[in-house]
Amino acid sequence: MKTTLDLPESLVREMKLRAAQEGRKLKDVAAEVFQRGLNAQSPRPRRRPFRQTLDTPIFVCEDANAAATSMSVEQLLQLEQQAQHEEDLKRVSGSL
Repeated sequence: MKTTLDLPESLVREMKLRAAQEGRKLKDVAAEVFQRGLNAQSPRPRRRPFRQTLDTPIFVCEDANAAATSMSVEQLLQLEQQAQHEEDLKRVSGSL
């Protein structure tokens, strides 16, 4: 398939030089370079952009088996209150 690309001049020079050194056609070197680049990239799952409208931080967890995903709302609230209490104690002890 034919296509037209606008590539940086230095990249085209490098590909032409490699093609000449290896006795190959420029199109074959270009195809190899593109294929290597595509193979090197691991596809990332696409996510919808998140718009935060709350004043509370939101942490996205990649692990579907994380403990918080199996906790009840009451357990999560208790954990949050405990963390807040510990943070308050550290602030108070640091100011003494």
